[in-house]
Amino acid sequence: MPRSSLFLTIAVIAGLSSACANATDTAHSSDIVFDSGGRPSARVVLNDQHEYLFAIDTAAQRTAISPQIVDELELVADPNNRAQAHGSAGVTYLDMYPITSVEIAGRRVENGLYMSAAAAHDESDIGHDGILGQEFFAGQRLIMDFEAREVAFGDVSANGLGEAIPVELMYGGFAVANIRINGVEVRALIDTGASTSFANMEMMAALGLDASDLAANEIRAGVTQQTSLRYTGFTGGIALGSVVIDEAPLEFTDSPTFSTFRMVDEPGVILGMDVLGRLPGFAIDYQTAEFRHLAE
Repeated sequence: MPRSSLFLTIAVIAGLSSACANATDTAHSSDIVFDSGGRPSARVVLNDQHEYLFAIDTAAQRTAISPQIVDELELVADPNNRAQAHGSAGVTYLDMYPITSVEIAGRRVENGLYMSAAAAHDESDIGHDGILGQEFFAGQRLIMDFEAREVAFGDVSANGLGEAIPVELMYGGFAVANIRINGVEVRALIDTGASTSFANMEMMAALGLDASDLAANEIRAGVTQQTSLRYTGFTGGIALGSVVIDEAPLEFTDSPTFSTFRMVDEPGVILGMDVLGRLPGFAIDYQTAEFRHLAE
């Protein structure tokens, strides 16, 4: 039986203008609540009165709402707009719904259109009601302090941050860094919306692993709700600059996500919260294109 995975892994919107935020001289901060998949989430207020828990997803270009929100707020889809969403297992088209206001920690976006994505499993199991995408923090500095359970973005201090690792900001806001896994250089997408990390088949080969020796599972993943086969194995250390995370499990698959982020014919990995959550925290500076871990 297919095992459910992510509510929303990646959303790359085609044919819509991006509403990414510009850097401001204002700092915003909010408590982090970890959902059932270990994803960092925060309270978001819709239409000035309805509070929901949204996962903070560094690999979602746009904010998304659950069908539950659509029903509770009696939202009506915009007949002139649909979103093309790239999930971890393929591509689909989703309805867009107008919302008067979306606000987190004083950061407010008015009169926006938001896609409704079908949940991969029951909302009670996911633990959040929507996805907070890059239009809230792109162009700014985003800091997630997992130990303090706080997220901050905007004009926030860089005190306490460790070494800078350059990132490529693909499509305006997807942070891709060069890291090393068991000594192998690999392109890595920083994805706080993924509860688990997964790598391409080139990464599996580079680590000297054979699919016939690994456990295989069929996964139903992402907004597209398509299935894919994943193999589970263990890596050596995962090195983000000088910080090394000890041996960790990786799932290996031929997901179309990898071609989206130019991870074809070379090792590539989507770093989820099973790895990122082992750091004290981290920052992505979207102005200087840098990833920094929080110094311990």
